[in-house]
Amino acid sequence: INSPLSPPPLDVVVVTEKRSLNLLLLAIAGGFLSLGFAPYSLWFVLYVAFGLLLYFLMHAGSLWRSVLYSYTFAAGFNLASLHWVHSAFAAYSFDPQVAGWAWPATIGMGLLLALPYTLVGAGLFALRPHLRDAALPPLALALLWVAVELLRSTTVYGFPWNLVGYVFAPHLNMLQLAHVVTVFGLSVLGVWAGALVWQLRLKYVMGALLIQLALWGYGVVRLAQNPPASSHQTSVRVVQADVNQHTKMNPNTRQWQVLHHLDISGPASAPVVVWPETAVPFSLDLNADLRAGLTAAISEHGVLVLGHPHWQNEQIFNSISVLNHKGEILTRYDKRLLVPFGEFLPLRAYLGFLGNFALGTIDYSVGTTPVRLPVLPNLPALPLVCYEAIFPFYVRAHHSNQQFILNLTNDGWFKGTIGPAQHWYIALTRSVETGLPLVRVANQGVSGIVDAFGRSQMLTANTSGAENFNLPYTD
Repeated sequence: INSPLSPPPLDVVVVTEKRSLNLLLLAIAGGFLSLGFAPYSLWFVLYVAFGLLLYFLMHAGSLWRSVLYSYTFAAGFNLASLHWVHSAFAAYSFDPQVAGWAWPATIGMGLLLALPYTLVGAGLFALRPHLRDAALPPLALALLWVAVELLRSTTVYGFPWNLVGYVFAPHLNMLQLAHVVTVFGLSVLGVWAGALVWQLRLKYVMGALLIQLALWGYGVVRLAQNPPASSHQTSVRVVQADVNQHTKMNPNTRQWQVLHHLDISGPASAPVVVWPETAVPFSLDLNADLRAGLTAAISEHGVLVLGHPHWQNEQIFNSISVLNHKGEILTRYDKRLLVPFGEFLPLRAYLGFLGNFALGTIDYSVGTTPVRLPVLPNLPALPLVCYEAIFPFYVRAHHSNQQFILNLTNDGWFKGTIGPAQHWYIALTRSVETGLPLVRVANQGVSGIVDAFGRSQMLTANTSGAENFNLPYTD
């Protein structure tokens, strides 16, 4: 009872025979963690969530119970923070029968994504005999948690969504350290600070607050030393069409969609005009008349950057192209990281019975073009289509010698949910990590420009419109 790891009176919760209550509390704590992310952005929930998780893990009586505790917490977190995924299947499925599987599929995804976090419980149980100082378990939990985040982020088709470090993304001061330690370093600090309160002792609570204060202080200083740029800027016109997803998928509205984008863009008024992912539902190579029509949005020495499908050798790609005022395609990028069940069906030879979960019988192909898009002379961009921006290592591997990040997306699949807000702040974090400005254009969702320190200029989310922004960059 007098050991350094003796728990406070809250121990009555753990020693009770009502073990189902423990699991319920952990699931609620995991769900509560989701409130730390956009659009809620309540970063202080880290203290409740990870404090409770560590408390239960340190009093699990067996390896099995420790694994079960960590899994239950992660499952609660995934289900609460990713429930919006169901809307893509429920509202916009190609097959009405698939809509009935929207919630089961989403719940199954949340439970499946929680499985790697059993390693957190197993690892901490193995380390417990060596963690004789009460200050060590919080750090051990943080390192184990982030090890799983790294595992989720390094697989080719992993899903590194809502890593704990993104809790700080809406709070610009606390996000700045990502330039040094990346989002994974922020995750370590976030979990560590949250778990320090597991014993409710004053010195550990003060330690947690000190971590947050240091994080905030570093950001204040960095932003003060780097005011918004006033030179080396290019005017970029961001065009958000806000085309309803049902309309976007209707083959009878394809021509209207192009005309709608032209109408919103207005007279050419910026050297760079950017349209979102699949803004033009035609292959540009096969439509010279279409390319000629698009020049209405392009100034004499300017370009139009747009998303579109591209067909080549019986393959279809999700692409970004750059057009000049003559209607010539200057360069193209084909998306490399495809969305499972959205752009291709994994193991189609075995899962073909799922059919329209992935565009029926059609799979997009993985691009092989260089991850570099010269938008203007001496202004190369790192092109990212949709959720390619959520992969920290992919972005870091290709950010060298680029002037800015270009992210075209269509978050209309998830309009009315919390998904688009989360997606925006994930992409914004890439700017702080890499030190590159970001131009992000969404059909529906959040569009705008972010400087290399995360300071943003945004269009109003989910509305139709266009606006010129200054893109700051370095020579």
